[in-house]
Amino acid sequence: MADSPKKSVLVVDDHADIRTLVKEYLQASNFRVLTATNGEEALTLVNHAEVDLMVLDLNMPGCDGFEVCRQVRHVSSLPILVLSARSEDLDRILMLELGADDYLTKPFNPRELTARVQAMFRRMEWDKKNSDPERDKLQCGALSLDLESRQVWVNDQIVTLTPIEFSLLACLARHRGQNMSRQHLLDTVWGEDYFGDERTVDAHIRGIRAKLKSAEETLRPIVSVWGVGYRFE
Repeated sequence: MADSPKKSVLVVDDHADIRTLVKEYLQASNFRVLTATNGEEALTLVNHAEVDLMVLDLNMPGCDGFEVCRQVRHVSSLPILVLSARSEDLDRILMLELGADDYLTKPFNPRELTARVQAMFRRMEWDKKNSDPERDKLQCGALSLDLESRQVWVNDQIVTLTPIEFSLLACLARHRGQNMSRQHLLDTVWGEDYFGDERTVDAHIRGIRAKLKSAEETLRPIVSVWGVGYRFE
């Protein structure tokens, strides 16, 4: 049986030492690694090369990580792990709401970065393997989810969600009517080995709600449950 093709990771950072460090660790874990020194190069590679996941520095001259994330999210659900020396909660939450899937502050342990990249790929594979052909479509009024193709429609309009947003929405939809704690959502969607905190869930929920509301003003299937977490209705 032929080996599965290597997953391709694009590392974007204006510091050569960081690019080299991250590239070496990811290659040692059997990833194919592309690099970009700035946002413009990153966007070109996203548009013209095969990229499965992006590790994106936030603070770069010119087209910074914020702008790269905005532009990528207009056209793609490419998984994005942000690297930043800025540890303020506001920056982290803003990046998650712009569509980043995870956020790691500098200085960072390259083993932790590699573990997070591996966890992001495992999560997407887990979603595919655990889709039930007999229950691969979920319907809630104007909202439709196809668990196999990982697509979302509101009426006849496709709503583009990031991989983590889709997994989170699908997890809630599969357990319609059940109160689900933030910690349970973290363990289920991100994995029990995830290093983040519960505010990550809130940031992604806000992103999902905004996209669904943009497609249909009255569509609000995710209800906040005070002191617990969320419920899909």
